[in-house]
Amino acid sequence: MTVSVIVLTCNRAHMVREAIDSILSQTNKDFELIVVDNYSSDETEQVIKAYTDERIRYFRHRNNGLIAVNRNYGIDKARGEYVAFCDDDDLWMPEKLEKQLLGFEGDSQIGLVCTNAIDFDRGGEHGKRIKAKLKDSDFTFESLIWGDRIICSSVLVRKEVINDVGMMDESPEISMAPDYELWLRVARKYKVKYIDLPLVKYRAHSGACGKKDIEALEQDKMVHKRLLDKGIIAPELYRKRINKLDRRIAVVKLLTYIRVTKYILPLARLLYNQRWGKWMCG
Repeated sequence: MTVSVIVLTCNRAHMVREAIDSILSQTNKDFELIVVDNYSSDETEQVIKAYTDERIRYFRHRNNGLIAVNRNYGIDKARGEYVAFCDDDDLWMPEKLEKQLLGFEGDSQIGLVCTNAIDFDRGGEHGKRIKAKLKDSDFTFESLIWGDRIICSSVLVRKEVINDVGMMDESPEISMAPDYELWLRVARKYKVKYIDLPLVKYRAHSGACGKKDIEALEQDKMVHKRLLDKGIIAPELYRKRINKLDRRIAVVKLLTYIRVTKYILPLARLLYNQRWGKWMCG
């Protein structure tokens, strides 16, 4: 067994089938597919058990609201030399695993290989390539600190690397960013190779910037604080990064305020006129 592919799912029967089909369509067939279901109440279990492919292993396990719990559960069950992740709403291109396995060849210091992706919406409409990197180079610890992002569904990582640096942090304080924190720990000790090909289709969910974005940025700050406490990041680099994150939070708050006032003020004016307009006019 070369690769263990881990798919987490919960009440997305209509999407997880597409994700599984894209994984089973890989040109490299030497993998197992571990599906960890957070006790779905829809038809997810029936959908998965309808497959007869013996490479599929299905588990039900509660994550208690923390995605890292079930990712770690899947890693525990993994038998492969490499571990890959695919979110239940994302899709893989057929040659993804084949190209990534080639990326490990010739350098034992490469611990993780990731790729680019194309985003698409719920209607299946394809968008642009995701700009995962700020500069044209492989990922480094410093580039990840400064804003490069590894798309979780694009990751193929050596199992022994996870055994070395530790699994995903299950702390609620970084519940939105356990993968980012793990990639930083990997990049601190190993090379991270980037394949600039869109080998993943990342499903973009609509939504405007606001509370969720601020929460994600605050959790990024917490990730860096935890790295500082562990001596993984230098204090000066930590301060510079926190200052930049604080500026981004301020911008998001401003944009949120502008968006809210754009709609709330006219509505308030309308309600005011309906309630008091006639009275004011006598």
